[in-house]
Amino acid sequence: MIKNKDVKVTGLDISATACEKAGQLGIATEIRDITNGLGLSDDTFYDYILLLEVIEHTAYPQRILNDAISHATKGVIVTIPNSAYIKWRIQMLRGYVPRQSFTHLHFWSVKDFELFCKEANMKILEFRTFLPNHLMKFKNLLAWQQCWLLSPKRNNNQQ
Repeated sequence: MIKNKDVKVTGLDISATACEKAGQLGIATEIRDITNGLGLSDDTFYDYILLLEVIEHTAYPQRILNDAISHATKGVIVTIPNSAYIKWRIQMLRGYVPRQSFTHLHFWSVKDFELFCKEANMKILEFRTFLPNHLMKFKNLLAWQQCWLLSPKRNNNQQ
């Protein structure tokens, strides 16, 4: 995107190694622990804020999402694993807790994340997954990955 779309990208990560690798690709980065929020100044805004495979690892995901929607002008893109995916359900039937990752602090099915957003007063603009349209009615069972576009706070207040 940086090369083809002439966009400004800034990455935040707690890992110095991840920031170093991103820097080698030409991505500006900052080492930052976002446990209590993104730590952006009040006058810092981005068109989109991407939280890709992040919030399930954090202690306070609602804080981070609220911070992101306050600093995005077009939306917040969130990806998380679907804890209701059939593979994880089969693991439960076999007596094991799903092994998505030992670093996950939160687990959401598609329905759980919809409810989470509703209770947190976050407006969902769009949901995507890697399923063909004719299987979308089974998204909670068949989608291993969830991708959400959340409305920025400015749009929530206008509607």
